[in-house]
Amino acid sequence: MRSRGRQRGTTLVELALTGAIAFVILAGVADAVTDALQIRTQALTQNDVAQQAAFAMGRMVAGVRAATPPAAGTALAAATVNSTGTWLPQVTYTYDPATGKLSETAGAATSVLADHVTAFAATLHTTAPASGVVYIHPVIDLALTLTNDSGGTVSVVSTTRMGGGTQ
Repeated sequence: MRSRGRQRGTTLVELALTGAIAFVILAGVADAVTDALQIRTQALTQNDVAQQAAFAMGRMVAGVRAATPPAAGTALAAATVNSTGTWLPQVTYTYDPATGKLSETAGAATSVLADHVTAFAATLHTTAPASGVVYIHPVIDLALTLTNDSGGTVSVVSTTRMGGGTQ
């Protein structure tokens, strides 16, 4: 009688064990991919808000630089303007807290510069804060904060001379 040699192949137990190990590994990989996609979505949302803030601030700074400063000796109305920037004769910036939109109106055209705005402030300075020296060109401080849907915020500030130039 011939002796039987050892059979080659895998048993059902080995297959089940291999399948369980593969399942655990794939579940971990799937969890990591899901986390990576969520982080990517949050980063894209935050980037969108940052781009809106930079765009809006850039447009406002350009408006301030392009504005014609008042004639020497002309008194400027308000030192602080919060929601409506009527301090520029050529353009007006309006923040609506109810909608979170910051709009720019030039002539008859109005366009939205940014949404998700949670704060906007503009302060007009006709004299240097520390020394009291009168500015030839008034200076406007602009502050803008945007908040994305997941709560991330971006704040930008600018101090710009009205009409450009130097003091």
